[in-house]
Amino acid sequence: MVDETPPVIETPYVRIATLEDVEGIVDVMCQAFKHDPVLNYLSNAPKLLDETSDPKHHNHRRIFLRFLLKASFLVDGRITVVVDPNASSANEGAPRERIVAAAYWLPPNKRLAVWMIPTIVRAGALAVVKVWGLKPKLLFQRMIFDYQETSHGQLHHAFKRKGTKKSIDDTWYLQMVGTDPEYQGRGLMSLLFREAYTHDPKSTYTLEATTSKSRDQYAHLGFEDCISINFGRGKADAQGLTAKGEKAVGLEIYGMIKVGTYFFFTISSSHRHHYNSIVVTRSTTIAPGKHRSASL
Repeated sequence: MVDETPPVIETPYVRIATLEDVEGIVDVMCQAFKHDPVLNYLSNAPKLLDETSDPKHHNHRRIFLRFLLKASFLVDGRITVVVDPNASSANEGAPRERIVAAAYWLPPNKRLAVWMIPTIVRAGALAVVKVWGLKPKLLFQRMIFDYQETSHGQLHHAFKRKGTKKSIDDTWYLQMVGTDPEYQGRGLMSLLFREAYTHDPKSTYTLEATTSKSRDQYAHLGFEDCISINFGRGKADAQGLTAKGEKAVGLEIYGMIKVGTYFFFTISSSHRHHYNSIVVTRSTTIAPGKHRSASL
């Protein structure tokens, strides 16, 4: 007799996210992007976020990250997560499944645009405006024009300089990727990228690195540092915090592109044991639009 019981997965694996995963993903992103310069700038933050001493503003950041995730779902984004099936729980240390990393991939010609008012509202933009205390005009000026349009325009020109006939909008765009700090250094971000490349190996991928550290990480994953993008001068310092005068130098982020079908993956000896214990993927296929729900 053949035992048809599926094998028990004991190591982290990648799968497609569902709406039930929203809060778990937001938990990860809140920690991963706690001091992110772009989020500091968008929220008009006067100082670095400290969730212990300032739980109110930590919750405000959470509301924005929930909005961004829901918006990615609503434009048919391909949201993937790394799950640790054996994370300990508060219930006497019993194992439970825990989301420990996530990536929001927006397919070619699927972007959140300023004219998509119903989608933006449905994703929770009004809650963001309310808790951040910003005038809608200021919030969307920073999010759409200062950041998104500046980055898109400069990436567009960099893309054309490569001589490709395609538009920047024909690429897979990485809206966001993050790993729980407790799990950083284990190769989980690389796992998410490898899964994406396997899903669509012939496509071009684009992203913005919001720190020099993440820029270097993406370079190791096949991306080229195409262009330095500056914005927020006169409004914020290099950390995205509200500033005036000489300190208001603005932010520097990096537009990056991965072109072609070739991806060479290398593992340093110090991390090899992590990869040996990780399942590359356990995918769940979801037809386009199936993850959209009235609950959004």
